[in-house]
Amino acid sequence: MIQQRLLVTGGAVTQMLDALEQHELIRRSANPHDRRSILIEITPAGRRLRQEFEPYLSQLDARWMAPLSSQEQIQLATLLARVAAHLEAHPEEV
Repeated sequence: MIQQRLLVTGGAVTQMLDALEQHELIRRSANPHDRRSILIEITPAGRRLRQEFEPYLSQLDARWMAPLSSQEQIQLATLLARVAAHLEAHPEEV
């Protein structure tokens, strides 16, 4: 699921999760309902880091979207949501 959402390889996801786990920002555990997958939980340290960076990321979003009117921003979000929904429904295309 993460691989499909980020449009990256499984190896890239594994490397990213390894790094996050090494820095104690996430915790991995076995999925009791599906042995083929794992569950990922954000740790308290991960939550703190996210909260710390959230204002900065919001500023970046605002700067990147500044050239677009409010209506264009809504239109862009709608179009991207449609693309994401299509890719989720057709993972073989990713």
